[in-house]
Amino acid sequence: MAGTSVATVAAFSRHGAYIEDTPATIEHYGSIPKAIAAMRRAQMTHAWLRIHGRAPYGPATRAQISQFLAALRAANVSVAGWGWCQGDDPARDAAVALGEIQRFGLDAYLADIEPDNTKWTVAKITTFCTALRAGFHGALAVTSYPLIDWHEPALLKATLPYVDMVNPQIYWFHFPNAKMVAQFPRPGGGRYRTDSAADYTDLCLERWRKLMAGSQKPIVVSGQAYWGENGITQGEVEAKVSEFLGSWNGYATIAGFNWYSLGGDTTMSPAMLTAITAAKLGDKIYASGVVLQPKSAQPEVAHTPAAAPPRKAGKATGLSLDARAAEAAKSIARARTVEEAGTTRHPRAVKSDARARRGTTRPPRKSV
Repeated sequence: MAGTSVATVAAFSRHGAYIEDTPATIEHYGSIPKAIAAMRRAQMTHAWLRIHGRAPYGPATRAQISQFLAALRAANVSVAGWGWCQGDDPARDAAVALGEIQRFGLDAYLADIEPDNTKWTVAKITTFCTALRAGFHGALAVTSYPLIDWHEPALLKATLPYVDMVNPQIYWFHFPNAKMVAQFPRPGGGRYRTDSAADYTDLCLERWRKLMAGSQKPIVVSGQAYWGENGITQGEVEAKVSEFLGSWNGYATIAGFNWYSLGGDTTMSPAMLTAITAAKLGDKIYASGVVLQPKSAQPEVAHTPAAAPPRKAGKATGLSLDARAAEAAKSIARARTVEEAGTTRHPRAVKSDARARRGTTRPPRKSV
């Protein structure tokens, strides 16, 4: 890990929420102060603000993100940025992320890498993570699918030497299904229950920990507070939120818990927010979170990248770190000319007319 001081990363611990669409979230609550007041009532101490898609956002959206960020900090809510990372051009993905991290002055960032909807390979993961770590010495996390065995686990395993935390998106729907229960017995014997939010959470955590064998990272779990995907209704998700809050007690095994997402067209209904507030998740005892060490205490070479893939004949065999940094800087400049309409992210199949007008399209995803 790389950092500037010995400190627990508050943005990667305890209770909080994703903010995917800042304008929609503000509209959802009526104002930034009202949104933050709702977070405080629910004992949320961190917020994960989406700061880019495949390209940086346009000026209007960036201005609203900056306003929300400033208000969160004033309210003592810790903030991390996050963004969709496509994998078509990993150097450009890293350049976009680094540019927006710097723009918003953030010291914690999550890379959203979801292999089924992207172009990632292990070599591309190495290129991306190496470039990101070369320019960012704060807390870094990766967020991805819940049942990781079914989604190219080798790609996520390749991120582990570079990240400080992992964030499985454990969206319950009606999982586990019969196939999951048959394939994955409980480690101590017995079977997981089908259609159980608590058991699906336990199953996904067990599979992520198995993936990280020998390289365990703190985990922050994200729970489901949205509907409209895979046919699930608002009422069904409200019931699942209540079911989970009343049945799962594994908080001491994770660094934090948050919700996708705080607000928008099909997220965080009043009933969900009421149930979450009543559960007092801020009072739960959590495991130790991410701790950053002084930069001077870190080895000169923090990570050992995998060997680069063979290149076509006639092309250079590789670039030095300085050359890659120069290329990343050029990519930042190119990316800033692209507006929000071209972005994709955290795939949700349903988008409202208002969101469509804003151009925040997302690819469909498998939710397991």
